[in-house]
Amino acid sequence: QTRDSGFVLHGIGGGAKNNYLIKTDRNGKPQWSKQYEGGWSYCVVQTTDDGYILAGGSSPIAVTKTDASGNIQWQKSIAASSYAAAYSVCQDGDGGYVITGNTNVSGNASDVYLLKLSSSGNVLWTKTYGTTATDIAFCVKQTFDNGHIITGRSSYSGSDDIFTIKTDSVGNLFWSRI
Repeated sequence: QTRDSGFVLHGIGGGAKNNYLIKTDRNGKPQWSKQYEGGWSYCVVQTTDDGYILAGGSSPIAVTKTDASGNIQWQKSIAASSYAAAYSVCQDGDGGYVITGNTNVSGNASDVYLLKLSSSGNVLWTKTYGTTATDIAFCVKQTFDNGHIITGRSSYSGSDDIFTIKTDSVGNLFWSRI
């Protein structure tokens, strides 16, 4: 739901890795719709300037920032040193963005991947966290202490378990729990 009591709908399709963004009023009547190329996104959130940030895709990670009418302000294609995927984005209190997902580390294993972007989409830092098994993050939120809480799954015990990570504001690990 958007701050004006409407909704923003997000989807992928149409070939060529297209993203769709549709803004509706509170009754679901479309107000506008946009289509963007440049990699599928899996998450959209409204930003403090009433625009939207879309993030997702894999190798490279695709990030699109729009204004309140859905017009592109900037797009970034972020490559990691190995395969990386993004599943969640949030805006931090400093106006920047934090994106999480996973990156391959060896064989079939992957670690949780966390990226911090400036308000203009430049990469400020990246971090990885994980076990010796497959670890993937699906959600990131900023905490009251300006750190981040990340949730996902880990196959460390041999089955899929909930994996939670708490970091400080620059991605240093406070704790992790499976």
